[in-house]
Amino acid sequence: HPFHFIPGLIRHRNRLLHIITLDKGHSFAASKLRATVPCDSCGAVRCIFSDNDVDTKKGPSTIILERLVGQLENGYICGNPINEDGGLFVKRQIRCGDFIESQYYNPSSGVKGGRIVTKDICAICYETEEIVQIDEIRKKRDVGGKNPLLICRHCFNKNFEIPCS
Repeated sequence: HPFHFIPGLIRHRNRLLHIITLDKGHSFAASKLRATVPCDSCGAVRCIFSDNDVDTKKGPSTIILERLVGQLENGYICGNPINEDGGLFVKRQIRCGDFIESQYYNPSSGVKGGRIVTKDICAICYETEEIVQIDEIRKKRDVGGKNPLLICRHCFNKNFEIPCS
């Protein structure tokens, strides 16, 4: 049968639609970033969010956050589910090789509402050295009026498409 691959595509599409549904109930705003964890497979730094500040009445406790981060550092792959009982969550749609989430980067408005400070990292290759600043990216590349994410000098010089938020 020439279309033997279609059932596999349908299963993949249905699985993706289910994951999108799981992400819908969450707010992935930069101000909701509480921690980060590296992926064991691709090395990308991924974001852990909560709707409420840590150690507030509705928010997760510091102990729950630290316990979760410790568990994930012993094994986490992009997009895998985490135990959301403590009010913490990750983007389920993220996959290995995807750009760093735009919410990872420190917002120009500053750190508010319990948001953590993050280290500059290349959105494409996850390198932390020789990061090109946003002003230079805007000056030398057409980003169509969007907000470019940070990239390293190597990716910039290779003329890779600039990921934007």
